[in-house]
Amino acid sequence: MALQIEDIDFEKRSVKICRTFSRSILRKKTKGRKDRILPLDDELYNVLKGLNRISGFAFTYGDGKYHYTSPTVSRIWTKALKDANVKYVKVHEWGRHSFATQAIQRGVPIYSLKEWLGHTKIEMTERYISEVTKALEIVKRPSAEVVQLKKKKI
Repeated sequence: MALQIEDIDFEKRSVKICRTFSRSILRKKTKGRKDRILPLDDELYNVLKGLNRISGFAFTYGDGKYHYTSPTVSRIWTKALKDANVKYVKVHEWGRHSFATQAIQRGVPIYSLKEWLGHTKIEMTERYISEVTKALEIVKRPSAEVVQLKKKKI
């Protein structure tokens, strides 16, 4: 939520993660005190290119005059989950997990992902590979069983 327009490099199609909100106070460093650069895909690039730039923040409301803070996003997220009758999960964890899982599924090298997520140890990033592998095993099981059945009938 602390992303500012100045953190977006439209020429290089990247975003610099270099600040955070903590208890609604803008902090000049991230939790890990480590700036990082993330690439922008075409879809996100187009969304960010069209942002209202009045407040200087990327994520705003009220015609761009006000920026979202963590408590505001948390309230919106919690209400959306409740309305959808979905078990609560923190928006930050869900977003990071989804991003990391999809990056691995698309073949992003683990060391690149480690840097993007700001992990100091590769073991933290490897958790996502383990989860993707488990999910693939679950998906493969039914098809393997079908193949075995067909082999028996032939």
